[in-house]
Amino acid sequence: MIRPISDYMPSGFSKRAGISVNDLVRIYCALIRSILEFASLVSSSLPDYLSNHIESIQKRTLKIILGANFISYQDALTSSVLGTLLYCRDMPVLD
Repeated sequence: MIRPISDYMPSGFSKRAGISVNDLVRIYCALIRSILEFASLVSSSLPDYLSNHIESIQKRTLKIILGANFISYQDALTSSVLGTLLYCRDMPVLD
């Protein structure tokens, strides 16, 4: 069973800044992921290796946020209620 992000830290807070893991995910979504989603949408014709490079930014960010509690990328996506950028790019656009 996959645990929610708040279960990864016993106190629910980042050791360094006192910011909760959920808040760090929100900050990531507001400041970084929005740019990555835009990049993945406008670059839908990119070669796979460049698309994977964009995806690796999200993976590294989740590793930093979760620290030693990072198990796998898929587990981190599920517990943080995020999808892959590839999934966002392939979603149909509503008019």
